[in-house]
Amino acid sequence: MITEESFIKEVTKFHSISDKLSDQWQFHQPDDIVFQQTPWLSKRLTKLTQTEISDNPITLVPSEDICEIITQPSQYINGDYHIVFSHVYQVPSLFFNLSHSNGSKLKLDEVWELTRDRVGGIDKWSFITEDEHPILCIPYFCLHPCNTG
Repeated sequence: MITEESFIKEVTKFHSISDKLSDQWQFHQPDDIVFQQTPWLSKRLTKLTQTEISDNPITLVPSEDICEIITQPSQYINGDYHIVFSHVYQVPSLFFNLSHSNGSKLKLDEVWELTRDRVGGIDKWSFITEDEHPILCIPYFCLHPCNTG
């Protein structure tokens, strides 16, 4: 457990390092969102799914004087990550949403499948859950706070 003051100090340092590394974490001041009193961080990423890399052959197609490179449509997963302070558990908490390249949100089972090899024998119900984002008040996935302290 940490205090809210410690969280603010640490996310400020984290954001400073992120800026130096051009890592693109965004720092949100309390006045960015109505009623939010604690700063928070957010980041968006797009990744090619592992299964699609091997199934995505490249084809060279002659086109007048040049060859065009044609690939099959790739599948991307878009991630929206937020680090917020949990006032209940007194720890930093990671909230995230993942969506397919077509914009549809991944289901909880799909998220568990993506993380299965990384979490080992941890019970999936106690590791990643879906909950209301404490600032945006919409459903997000989160690492359960008991596992982030």
